[in-house]
Amino acid sequence: MLRNYIFILSLSIPVISLQSQTISPSSNDEYCPNQEYTFFITLPGKFDQIIPNTLFISQQPYDFDIQNKSFKIKIKFADINNTQSLNIYYNNSNNVYPVNFFKIKSLFSYTTNFPYCPGIQTPLSPINAPLCKINSFPINFTPVQWQNTSLGQFLCFGTINDYEYLLPANWKLNTIVSTGSNWIQGSNNANITTDLYTQGDILISPKNNCGPNLTNSPSYTTINVNRPPGFTVLPAVVSIPCGSTDPVNFTVNNSINATGITDYTWDLGPVPNGWFYNGNPAQRYISTGLNNSIQLTPICGDSQKNVSANVTFNGTVCSSSKSIINSVQPSISITGASAFCGNSSAYILNNVPCSPSITWTSSNPSIASITASGTQASLNKNSNGDVTLTATINNIACLTNKTFSQTVSVGIPAANNIILWSSSNTTTTGNAVGFVAGYPPNNRCQILSTEWQSSISTYIFSGDFPCEPDNETSKNIIFENPGTAYVQAKILNTCGWSDWSAGLPIEVTSGYFFYSIAPNPGQDQILVKVKNEKKDKIKEVKIFDLTGNLKKHQKNNTNSSQLQLNTSDLKDGLYILEISGTNYVERQKISIKR
Repeated sequence: MLRNYIFILSLSIPVISLQSQTISPSSNDEYCPNQEYTFFITLPGKFDQIIPNTLFISQQPYDFDIQNKSFKIKIKFADINNTQSLNIYYNNSNNVYPVNFFKIKSLFSYTTNFPYCPGIQTPLSPINAPLCKINSFPINFTPVQWQNTSLGQFLCFGTINDYEYLLPANWKLNTIVSTGSNWIQGSNNANITTDLYTQGDILISPKNNCGPNLTNSPSYTTINVNRPPGFTVLPAVVSIPCGSTDPVNFTVNNSINATGITDYTWDLGPVPNGWFYNGNPAQRYISTGLNNSIQLTPICGDSQKNVSANVTFNGTVCSSSKSIINSVQPSISITGASAFCGNSSAYILNNVPCSPSITWTSSNPSIASITASGTQASLNKNSNGDVTLTATINNIACLTNKTFSQTVSVGIPAANNIILWSSSNTTTTGNAVGFVAGYPPNNRCQILSTEWQSSISTYIFSGDFPCEPDNETSKNIIFENPGTAYVQAKILNTCGWSDWSAGLPIEVTSGYFFYSIAPNPGQDQILVKVKNEKKDKIKEVKIFDLTGNLKKHQKNNTNSSQLQLNTSDLKDGLYILEISGTNYVERQKISIKR
């Protein structure tokens, strides 16, 4: 029985073979675009039709056998590196033989960025090729593969052996000279030769020599080329204090060991360039012959230009690197009193280079006029107030800042310069408003002391923005009566008190308190209650004296609408009660009187 089974199986193999569908040459071979190929196709049944996808049928099926099951066909592949195919229908189109050609050698959408098919890998980037020297170096890399970009995971196949190079003008690929715009054909092994001067990078791209007029890759690999100067001027950077006249020595370093040098011509920049040479203002170009050094002296007050050199060797002129000249700025400032009370005060402009002319000005001569000579000036008092003293330096080109200023208070502060700010321009009786006094452009914390007054009876206590130490420029004020209140301040400097400032108007209306305080005046116990118990609860109460010092702080742990305060330890006097509720914060004055 086993023998019969094996015999039957062996007989079935030729039958299956006779029923197979084939194409020759194989669809798995590599093919060039735009070339005509002849294929021999066999089918299990009678041929009906053939439909191409992407490729071109250059000659329809011919040379059929007697059963129309085998035939020849001529095909040209499109210049696209995607899968190209045929669908061959037979047996009254009940069956189809799909033929896929995966390996079309096209560079239409070739890219160096596929992770599956690495691009050109060169270990030479970047290349160092000094200027003023003919440099020659080889380029070698592993040939890359063709790509099929239409598959989900990209297919890499075969080997690309031809490449093209784009070089800077006058460079050579092997023996071919570049124009700077022509791609030169080569291989994955090449020799590059630079010229003396031209800078640029090397671009390499695969080349399709599979046939004429084929698309080449739009993607290329870049090899960066650094061309440092062959001759360098030392020191590379020089920092010169503005106004310095100390000589500076420069030297050309021959880093490429060039021979046949016949001249060093120095380029000091367009005149005036800020340099003396041999005691005279320097011209732009100065030849030192075979001497590779030069000594230059800064011109006081001028800005010095950068220094380079043109070196002549073997009949060729080559430019060096530049020595970069930086100007170091002096620390210039006005020294003198920021305030004076007498008839005059002296001021000096320090660290000024080169003895230039200086113009001194006062922002308000009616307050203080100026008597000046060179770097020294005197402010002469005419009235009280602040002035800005300004010194302007003339004809010093190396200075980036030529104007220097200082604010000076002359005599007592001017009342019309006092500025008042308030947290609100309207309020209700019993509610505090925050006030701040300033004296621009000075910092308000430079004021020695401040006094306040109001046209409506008030309680004045420490504000929310005190200076350190407190100079009373920040205050909270509670107005006792409705109406228009005019708040004024005067300030103190080393010369004395100013007059009262202009009044800052505040509209005060009769207020409504969310909390009641009883009794007021009080003695040893005070009860604080919410007037509308449905709207609020008392969280805590603080008691301040009129200087802003916290005297008592009590939290309401019962979350109720009232809080009993023990005030037996408070001295008789006026205090500010700050009540913090769930929805409101309110300040009221209280009196302790026994």
